[in-house]
Amino acid sequence: MVIARKAQLKPVEVDIKDLCEDTLAILRRTLGARYDIKTSFAPSLHRVMIDPVQLQSALMNLALNARDAMDNGGELLISVSNVQIDDTYIAQETDITEGDYVRISVSDNGIGMDHDAQQRAFEPFFTTKSDHGGTGLGLAKVDGFVRQSGCHITLYSELGLVSSYRLYFPAVLNPTHTSQRILEKKADRTARTGRGETVLVVEDNSKVRKLS
Repeated sequence: MVIARKAQLKPVEVDIKDLCEDTLAILRRTLGARYDIKTSFAPSLHRVMIDPVQLQSALMNLALNARDAMDNGGELLISVSNVQIDDTYIAQETDITEGDYVRISVSDNGIGMDHDAQQRAFEPFFTTKSDHGGTGLGLAKVDGFVRQSGCHITLYSELGLVSSYRLYFPAVLNPTHTSQRILEKKADRTARTGRGETVLVVEDNSKVRKLS
């Protein structure tokens, strides 16, 4: 588990838009009709070095957290854009090094959080949803993965209105696109179809386990 010890991450160069769309295909079937999933992807995005499996798990955790904040349904917005961190921006977003990033924003129009809850949101076992079966591990795992990957996450929330998580991934400004990489990518996609094998999923969060 990422929050308990350093996980064995396997970062590769990825297109975040493709990865988000793959994740959304799962989420749309899982969340149900009461939740309106909207997207906003910039037309041209930098590539990033990240563990795609862990990133997909992080997006699922954030989406499930958003669903739990919208008991009667609502709107989930996932947006992706390139951002450049400069001196002015650093004054607003602390602990972020200057440079080029790809930012994923996951926002909902649920119940929001007060100041105290925002300060403790990423603490392991802290939850505002204990009566709904919340474990307090989902956001802690997201935070652990993001930090171990050398990335950054911020939270903005207004009680009764909105919550928005922003994940910042350093951009790969000189991506390599060799024919070998393209062939490996195609082979990887082919392998995902499988031939009827059984896959064992080990996950301590019951909601993520059910989704998986």
